[in-house]
Amino acid sequence: MDRELVDYIRAELNAGRSPEEIKRVLIGQGWRETDVDEAINSVTGVQTAGAAEPSREEEEKPAKKRSKKKIIILIIAIIVIAYLLLVFGTLIVSVILYQLMLFSPGGGTSQISTGFSGFGKPLDYTYSGTRFEITFPPVEYGRTVRTATADGCDPASGVRTPAGEDMELTFTGCNALSSGERYSVELKITYTKEDVGWEMGETGTANGIAV
Repeated sequence: MDRELVDYIRAELNAGRSPEEIKRVLIGQGWRETDVDEAINSVTGVQTAGAAEPSREEEEKPAKKRSKKKIIILIIAIIVIAYLLLVFGTLIVSVILYQLMLFSPGGGTSQISTGFSGFGKPLDYTYSGTRFEITFPPVEYGRTVRTATADGCDPASGVRTPAGEDMELTFTGCNALSSGERYSVELKITYTKEDVGWEMGETGTANGIAV
């Protein structure tokens, strides 16, 4: 701001001239209207006519920015909450289903098993009364089971499975279970692969509901 201009305006105001008259004279002398208005405002503390005023759009910009920021935060929060609900909801449902053993309705068996890395997951298994039967996927090479034990059952042995056929094991003399009772049977199997003649071992656990 031009100090000389400010001093001039102050002197003219003290002399009794009005801001409008001073402004008209200064503009006539070649001063810019905005410079004159700014100088008069600095002296009088009152905004003169013609001084730049913030537009309505400029006044609304900060409010719009704050509103936009709130919307973005709200969207992010909704996405995070939806993701957490999906993850924890799936987990809760899985736990409930596991506890209720609501799996594979065929024959009342439950295809929840662990282990059996060399055989592949069992195709089916059924516990009925004192009998436990389990079926594994077709084998690439023939196998002969040397020994097979299942918790609470008599051991099985001497079962040969040709290449390309399902391997089926049947255990008898098992602990008697009533229909609807849950079971968890741990199996240990030793067998010979006919392509190499090696004796190998396999372990796993089958869980289900007796039929």
